[in-house]
Amino acid sequence: MVNCLDLFALGVCLIAWLGPMLYNGFQGKWHLLHPIGFFPLMIVSMLIAPLAYRLGGEPILNTSRLWSDDEWFLAAPLLILALTGVFYYLGVLLSRTSLRLGPADSVQFCLPLPLLRNVPHTVLAASACTVIGVAVMLQLAKPTERDVLGFYWMNVIFHCFEVIPLLVFHQNRRLGLLCLLLVLPCTILVQSKVAFLMIPLNFLLFYQGKVFSFSKVLTASLVGLVLMTPVAATLYSSDFSQTRDRRDLSGLSAASWRESIEMLAHRDYAFEAFACVCQWRRGGEPLKWGDELARELAQTVPSALWIGQKTVQFYRFPQEYLPYDYRGWATCYARHLLTNFLLDFGIPGCCLGMLFYGFVFGSFYRIARDAAVRSRAIWPLGLNLIWVLQARYFVEGGLPGGLARFFGMLAGVLLLLGLSRLLSAREAPLILPQGTW
Repeated sequence: MVNCLDLFALGVCLIAWLGPMLYNGFQGKWHLLHPIGFFPLMIVSMLIAPLAYRLGGEPILNTSRLWSDDEWFLAAPLLILALTGVFYYLGVLLSRTSLRLGPADSVQFCLPLPLLRNVPHTVLAASACTVIGVAVMLQLAKPTERDVLGFYWMNVIFHCFEVIPLLVFHQNRRLGLLCLLLVLPCTILVQSKVAFLMIPLNFLLFYQGKVFSFSKVLTASLVGLVLMTPVAATLYSSDFSQTRDRRDLSGLSAASWRESIEMLAHRDYAFEAFACVCQWRRGGEPLKWGDELARELAQTVPSALWIGQKTVQFYRFPQEYLPYDYRGWATCYARHLLTNFLLDFGIPGCCLGMLFYGFVFGSFYRIARDAAVRSRAIWPLGLNLIWVLQARYFVEGGLPGGLARFFGMLAGVLLLLGLSRLLSAREAPLILPQGTW
């Protein structure tokens, strides 16, 4: 059960992580692409499911039952997370990014900027269709083995579909809607329970409160994607994965909205797993002194480039720290981004690790914002959007979870922009008056 100590620690954690965003919000300034926006929200969102389940008297993970009577089980990791929030914002400041939003950080400043200058709208749309067509054909043609050389990359690049409709829409709304409708049937091939939610999230992050005022078709499409969450949760549940391999779909039944939300919420156990790791450390678990971080960095290298990657034991984490949830076969369990820092270097390692994340998020945003001002185009902030969008995967998967998707989406978007420039080189240049934004 959730006790008063848990609520106190949660309050401290919320103040530490959401304080700068709320301070700016009370002044009427919101910008989710800023380091004080989406990433802290994802940090806090990962606390909802463990606390909700514990409030009902039942933890998400079976291993958590070992410490069901310990009043510090969730309170201790919550206080650690609150402390690391201070270091995260210190890292943002070290990147020379202010925690206080200024005129150059406003959405109103960003929206008038074009995506690309001197590139016809039809060329950008044609480039997007080319990228989508090639990716779909290769995805449909891939063999059943997931580790075949080259197909790993196509599966990753496939995630650029989440950003391409937004980029085309910003250049030309009618062509953007056409591109969105073209992408919708393809989202089923992404093989993710949250694939239907990522495109609406992109538009929401980029345009914030203005997204639903652009077009009725856009609004209907984005709302429809959100409502298709039960379909995604059904198709990519473990039962369907086993059935799909046998090419027998006769026993498949659609999940209800409540059941699909239950599936999604039950996967948000990364912070509760971190709480279990804290308990093992309190029980005398020795520090690893960099071994876990080295394994995590090695996991970011695809097996297509590292043939012997599978011989490295990446999957011993659940066997050692979640023994009552371990099923006996090699599978990846979600780990909170603080987990490896705690296992290797304790609480000081968590603080330094979050200092690093704050510096990286702040640097990426500052470079993108300044580049957008200099180039009078919004494409740098579009690239930064790709990085910010991976915040959830960094929180629940560390570097392997976030970097794989980031580089895949980045490669697809750069391919789109490169094709647009190449094809538009044959067109007459678009001459804009001096000072036109």
